[in-house]
Amino acid sequence: TEQTIKTAVEKIAELRARYKNVAIQDKGRRFNTDLLEAIELGNLLDLAEVMATSALARKESRGGHYR
Repeated sequence: TEQTIKTAVEKIAELRARYKNVAIQDKGRRFNTDLLEAIELGNLLDLAEVMATSALARKESRGGHYR
């Protein structure tokens, strides 16, 4: 429902605020998996925000998205 999507957008915003405080323990310059995971998390948050915002803007049913 629209309310569920709005709740998801709010939760993503909360997670993005927490993401700003992520600490990377590994300070190495090679094969730094902590850094890679932090970057990937940021990318996933971007994708989640785009998907939820797009779903909220869509008013018609399309594919797996049912309105």
